[in-house]
Amino acid sequence: MLNKFEHLKTPPTGLFRFIALDVETAGKSIGSICQIGLCFVSDAGTLQTYSVLIDPEGPFEAFNTELHGISAETRASKSSQWSPLSS
Repeated sequence: MLNKFEHLKTPPTGLFRFIALDVETAGKSIGSICQIGLCFVSDAGTLQTYSVLIDPEGPFEAFNTELHGISAETRASKSSQWSPLSS
């Protein structure tokens, strides 16, 4: 099952050659994380992607929104998909 970014809704299980990590931020601060993405690469080279939206608890800068497409409006319209960064 896929989310709005066409990524898996839950991380896959199994053995992987490597897992690539990508972090998007809402602004210039490294603490303004708004999305974490993972790409799972198997030994055969197949890719599976997973991402989760994170509430940055701050404003989105126009440059960052233009770069990755995540905005305050995304946060408002998809509030059920947003996760706290820590529990």
